Amino acid sequence: MTKPAKSNSPGVAVIQQTKPFRLEESDGIARLFLHGKFESVEDNTKLVSDLHDISKKFNIIEVWVSSDGGYVTILTEIIEALRNFKTVVTICNSSASSAGAMIWSLGDIRVVSPFSQLMWHRESYGYYGKTNQHEDVLESQKKVFPILMEYCVGDILTQEEKDKAMYTEIHKSGKEMIESGFAIEYQDYQQRVHEADHGRFSQIGIMYYDNLRQVTMMSTPDGMVSIVGAIDTSPYRASFYDIGVADNIRVELPNHDDMMILSAEEYCDMEQKYFDDVSEKYKKLEEEVKKGGTTRKPTKKRAVKKAAPRKTTKAPKEA
Repeated sequence: MTKPAKSNSPGVAVIQQTKPFRLEESDGIARLFLHGKFESVEDNTKLVSDLHDISKKFNIIEVWVSSDGGYVTILTEIIEALRNFKTVVTICNSSASSAGAMIWSLGDIRVVSPFSQLMWHRESYGYYGKTNQHEDVLESQKKVFPILMEYCVGDILTQEEKDKAMYTEIHKSGKEMIESGFAIEYQDYQQRVHEADHGRFSQIGIMYYDNLRQVTMMSTPDGMVSIVGAIDTSPYRASFYDIGVADNIRVELPNHDDMMILSAEEYCDMEQKYFDDVSEKYKKLEEEVKKGGTTRKPTKKRAVKKAAPRKTTKAPKEA
């Protein structure tokens, strides 16, 4: 969106571009729009601060990316803020290159159009100073950038492609990402969200019934759910949004410190195995009870000494 601004020259209107990055909230989720160049941190201080604040209110954020990249410093600031959300959905229906592609890559749910264009490469470099200062900066960048690449891109690119991206560019189409299983098509994503919002889940107090899987789930205040069985509740927790929308489900392990990424089918199998194990455990327990194996031995009765009858002295009869 553009708006006219005042000009010192009569009859001339200067068109001011609004800032390309903006943050919105609606429909129970936050939305971050990254359109245009990644400017410096100084130009986006409020955006980064607001992003941290809004993560305390929402567990889910959609990040819409249409950018050719820019400063690595604002890239890392945004990455750190996005780590506060339970589920990050990254959407690119046009093009994302350099820092833009890095942000898109780190989505828990990645969405593209078949016509999207993505490009990864290592950072560009420009620095004023003495030669030895250049050498120090370059040595530092050699250590940091591979870590950043691995964190954002993960297994989207092969190791050969990551190595190649260190000295040239790697291009991929949205269609390639969909066919390789690293992203879902935008229309498919919209359909899944619609189904999850209309009919798949029925809410009963703090409980939800998944009409597709025919299981009951216990909801927690932080947006995570556990499957409720007949005799126990699963210790595994997963994002409600992931279960309803994603192909890959991030599952918190019982201690809540570790996380697994499973396909929807693997997640169902893991839950089923847990409840099968619980059922087998209770079955064995019932059998032992029937055999008397777990009944407590009767305790010996303690002998209680009866008190001797008291001797009474009758008063002599009067003569």
